[in-house]
Amino acid sequence: MENLKHKARKPLALSTIFLRYFMLLCGGMLLWLGLLIGTYLIATATGEILPANYVEKQIAAAKDILVSSPEIRPDQIPSLSDYALYTQEGQYVSGSLNREQAQKAWKAVASGSKGGIRGYYTVIQREQQQEVLLLSYSIVMNYRSEWLRTHLPNPELLGIILIVTGLLLQIALWSYLFGKKLAKKMKGLQSVIGKIQNQDLEFTVQSSGVHEIDTVLDSLDTMKNELKASLRQQWEEQQARREQISALAHDIKTPLTIIRGNAELLSETAQDEIQRDYNRYILTSSAQIERYARELIEISKTQEGLKLERVTIDTASLLEDIEELLRAAAVEKEIQVHMNAHNMPDFIAIDKDLFQRAILNVVMNAVEHTPIQGNITLTAEGKSDSVCFTVDDSGGGFTFADLREATKQFYMGDRSRSSGNHHGMGLYITQSIMLRHGGQLVLGNDEVLGGAKVTLEFPLS
Repeated sequence: MENLKHKARKPLALSTIFLRYFMLLCGGMLLWLGLLIGTYLIATATGEILPANYVEKQIAAAKDILVSSPEIRPDQIPSLSDYALYTQEGQYVSGSLNREQAQKAWKAVASGSKGGIRGYYTVIQREQQQEVLLLSYSIVMNYRSEWLRTHLPNPELLGIILIVTGLLLQIALWSYLFGKKLAKKMKGLQSVIGKIQNQDLEFTVQSSGVHEIDTVLDSLDTMKNELKASLRQQWEEQQARREQISALAHDIKTPLTIIRGNAELLSETAQDEIQRDYNRYILTSSAQIERYARELIEISKTQEGLKLERVTIDTASLLEDIEELLRAAAVEKEIQVHMNAHNMPDFIAIDKDLFQRAILNVVMNAVEHTPIQGNITLTAEGKSDSVCFTVDDSGGGFTFADLREATKQFYMGDRSRSSGNHHGMGLYITQSIMLRHGGQLVLGNDEVLGGAKVTLEFPLS
């Protein structure tokens, strides 16, 4: 664990810490037992707790009186015992035992049993009075105080209860303290995990003082350093990509200037209607490309992304512009273009340039993967709270990998299906534009034409 900043003391094993708390538990129990035993000895010495044979001693001391007394009175009976007085024939005369209890006690005596109503008994023959006295009692420790005998269990049972209660309380106390200490030791680990989750990697791992936790912290520290290196490498790669994009955008300007200049010169020559349309396509597209290149350079420098400038535009005019872009892109491959519009509102609030760029990216992708003399359908549909533009083509459609990855930056897809005329930015930029409009880009495959199906949807509000 050389990566950790250790405290002065060597980290302890978790088993060692647990053993310490177990020893404290044992020590606490010994103290508790010592306290109970000391209390018992003091109470016995002062007579507050009576020994188990206390009643038998009292009976032995009072036996002569009980034998010779003309009449048995309750005050002559030793405390903590019950009695019954019989004739020599076993007829119940009197006593603290009721008649039913007295009969059971006499039968026990007659059968030779040593057990009485209270557990044990002693029989005293009063020959002069022709009577038999039976005393029933228990051989257990007891209290001298009547109140204690009434409200508390006997001392033996009370001792067991106090021992078990003390054990449970000690276990609860030391478990709580052990858990609290372990939680305190774990705070450093929880802090490190939280910082890594929040990508805050500028921290120093401190030793917890527990060997097992420090092992985990050491692993997290190693992971942190590797993650920092990975993020640094990723940042450097992103920087390189931005520089490449910026350089590419700058390089586009030179051939674009030549194309636009020649197109402007051509516009001054004698042309028929078709040639003028083609020339207009060239000029319009070169102007768009120039705006895109300028914006791409600005994005690479500022890293602020696309700036949305919504304006309310005429929907019919927008659809005409989109159809013109689509037909211009489809001319070379003689692709059949179909336009459909359903329930479209008269006006929509969008950033026209950005949205046309998004549509153009989807259209160019469809044209690229549609075979010569294939079909492309663009459907505009208005819903209750949104507008959808869907482009379907008769190309090969999206693969499972395309559906998952196509909107990621620099995704090129299957190069055998690609013309190589793009850099994997089209659908990524389109999705960014749709997100700026509060909408979404949905990729799928069309069941009718058999090719790709791309839907651009954004809310009306």
